Amino acid sequence: MYKHIFLYSLFIIFLFNCEKDDICLEGTPGTPRLIIRFFDQNEKITPKSLSNVTIKAVSKDEEYIVFSGDSLGIPLKLVSNSTTYTFARLGDSANQKKVDTLKFNYKRDDYYISRACGFSSNLIFSDPAIEILDKESLFLGFKILKDTIRNENQAHLAIYH
Repeated sequence: MYKHIFLYSLFIIFLFNCEKDDICLEGTPGTPRLIIRFFDQNEKITPKSLSNVTIKAVSKDEEYIVFSGDSLGIPLKLVSNSTTYTFARLGDSANQKKVDTLKFNYKRDDYYISRACGFSSNLIFSDPAIEILDKESLFLGFKILKDTIRNENQAHLAIYH
């Protein structure tokens, strides 16, 4: 009998000991992705879709993304101050493959959300914000639209092709 009273008492203590910080709510924003918009090189305000572009983070554990469209969100690494991605597209002939390797440089501004959610980060582009490592004419230029990545509501980077 005392065993049951002890278990019930223990259950009641745990029940009333929970705080709102013990659960990270589903809508809590995490670290935002880098939002890229693609534009026409000749008319820089006209969005221009890319088609059948394969994107891969230069890392062993990342997967390929096959992309078509004029807007893209990609995650940036939080364990370092740069992330490198390759963008590859087959040209007109089967042998012609265009590959651009872009290195994104940034600083992290970590902030505390709660005990359950932990930390999140704002990412601030550093100089140079983007380095084009291997360029084979897929991208012709870029422009930083927002120097701080705080949310995913607007594009942070414009790439011209």
